[in-house]
Amino acid sequence: MHVAADAATLDLLAPGRVLLGIGAGHTPREWEDLGRQRPAPAERAGRLAEFVDVAARLLHGETVAHDGQYLTLRGAQLDGLSTGNRVQLVVGGGHPEVLCAAARHADVVGLSGLGRTLPDGHYHEARWSGTDLRRQLQLVHDEAQRAGRAPAVEALVQVVTVTEDREAAIQEISSDAPGASADDIANTPFVLIGTHEEMAAQMQAQASVFGITRYVVREPAILDIEHVLRLLHDE
Repeated sequence: MHVAADAATLDLLAPGRVLLGIGAGHTPREWEDLGRQRPAPAERAGRLAEFVDVAARLLHGETVAHDGQYLTLRGAQLDGLSTGNRVQLVVGGGHPEVLCAAARHADVVGLSGLGRTLPDGHYHEARWSGTDLRRQLQLVHDEAQRAGRAPAVEALVQVVTVTEDREAAIQEISSDAPGASADDIANTPFVLIGTHEEMAAQMQAQASVFGITRYVVREPAILDIEHVLRLLHDE
């Protein structure tokens, strides 16, 4: 309730520009900072699914009564929602229940390309195989179709490598990514490799083949991606 209310208030100040991003809290530090022990994956996914359902309904102006496993609301409603604009809901992750909840309610489904949290509590296994990607996309597609929706799909880019020798860089990265072949690395949306022109071509291909039209990159890659976006805009 409070998160949705805060986002709706921000929408009054920046109409149509607010994205409410929600994840399941996969990193132990995120829970430790709140003085809580990180729940198991199934519980984190279940919590997120309930939260997304309630938040989406509140942001659509519904009066929500919900008595779930993790949340309870009694006739909750957001007053004073702006007209003509609405907070866009972005839900990301890799757990099947998270992806299904995102497909049902989110404006944007975010694919992370991440698997199990490693012992350091921060880094994660890379999940970049073509098999994993197609499975997740099919899950999102099927659930969205059942709900009569068509959310956008975005990828969280884990590696951006600008190079004149794309093939050599692909081979180097694939040697450090168990379960992902060089062909997987060349086509995964979670890795952008090559010249700016090659990255633009990769994005175009992924929009056509996978329906991925949005990307999130980390701060050090922003300037390079700006070059890539200009190339895409000019075509």
